[in-house]
Amino acid sequence: MNTLLMGSCLSLFLLGTVLSRAEEARSDAGIKNVVHEFAEGWNMHNPSAMADAWVTDGDVIIPVGRVAKGHAEIVELFTDEQTGPFKHSTIRLDVSGIRWIGAHHAFVDVSGHVTGVEFGPNQPKEFDNHLVLLMAEHENKWKIIAARPYSFIQPPPMAK
Repeated sequence: MNTLLMGSCLSLFLLGTVLSRAEEARSDAGIKNVVHEFAEGWNMHNPSAMADAWVTDGDVIIPVGRVAKGHAEIVELFTDEQTGPFKHSTIRLDVSGIRWIGAHHAFVDVSGHVTGVEFGPNQPKEFDNHLVLLMAEHENKWKIIAARPYSFIQPPPMAK
């Protein structure tokens, strides 16, 4: 009887672990899909498609300090970028880490590479960047709540 009870408990534990990992894998796929859709929108230079990755009241702060809050401001920001220095650019994004905050929220690290940038003469035409996203499962789809893109800087030389 004890063996049967222990076997049943072990089976339930293993089933729960398998189901939990399956749900996590599904969530990983949902998050990666949103990042992929955002990159597709960027590469098509479609600010509305890019902004669709956000919740209605989401926000983004870009590296130059411009803040966009809410769908309309995010579309406006992306419109300015995609008709300005990024109008011929392409982006490649890869989810490099997911830090779960419960079952329906996550901090997501994304590594990116942008090419075809037109900042002006003697300025780089491409760069690597990194994004930190706060995401939530919203109406059975993952959405960005907040985005903080940035580029790593070169450290100053170390004193000897």
